[in-house]
Amino acid sequence: MNKYIIGGFLLLLLGSALSFAYFSYGAKGNYNTDNSKKINLAIRQMAHHLYVSEGNDSSRILPVIQLSDYEYKLKLDNPINYDTLPFLLNSAFSDYGIQAPYFVSIYSCESDSILLGYNFLSFMNKEIPCLGRERLNPCNIISITFEKNITKTGYCLPFAFLSFGLGIFGLLLGRRAKLTSITKSSSLHSENHTIKIGNSIFTPQSLMIKIREDEKILTFREAKLLEYFASHPNEVLNREQIQDYVWKDEGVIVGRSLDVFISRLRKILKSDTSLSIKNIHGVGYKLEDKQPK
Repeated sequence: MNKYIIGGFLLLLLGSALSFAYFSYGAKGNYNTDNSKKINLAIRQMAHHLYVSEGNDSSRILPVIQLSDYEYKLKLDNPINYDTLPFLLNSAFSDYGIQAPYFVSIYSCESDSILLGYNFLSFMNKEIPCLGRERLNPCNIISITFEKNITKTGYCLPFAFLSFGLGIFGLLLGRRAKLTSITKSSSLHSENHTIKIGNSIFTPQSLMIKIREDEKILTFREAKLLEYFASHPNEVLNREQIQDYVWKDEGVIVGRSLDVFISRLRKILKSDTSLSIKNIHGVGYKLEDKQPK
């Protein structure tokens, strides 16, 4: 690879990282009233989709309680799915432009003990602890705490100038080396890519499938299972292959879990008549896609 491509790409990455640090932590500083409103709305959006994913679109969502500039709590008095929560919360924060690191803790309404929790870093690294505890107690309290900003704007300013300089220099080197092909390549690996299966559009990152005009939110495991099927349409997949892909991060697989999730996926996809999940006796399953690509 041309040395200008490597140098320009690395400098552009460094410049972008420093710019992000400055504008996210130095320039934005403390939360203001507008940030609080956005966070409030994002948390309520997450709660709405949590309920909808459980087939509950009528329960009232209680007010979000702001305990400080950095801590928010919401009581949910209906069952929720923990597998889905991290992805819906991150999606809601992205919709409202909220990028600050945060911690999530879940309490039972009957005690002050933490039942489950994770932080933003573990989500980004796809290492969310305790996935698989799909349904929680009927009454739970979700606490979201943002990291306090301890970086001073004055100290960030030199890094901002440096980042702009590095970014521009990286762009000039990249232009000289014709980075167009790299840009096109990176766009193909967007985390928000969609998959066309049958007459449906599936977005794995947001756990969403759109069947004609009907949008449905999947659980984390349902989405992983459908993603694996969608990447191997009309192929016979054995049980071990499927289980390894969907449950490999847990280490232990409950014997009938796959059959249960297959049944749930069939119910979700039944309105798309071009798709069907067939049982291949003694082998595994196959997603039949009758819609020509």
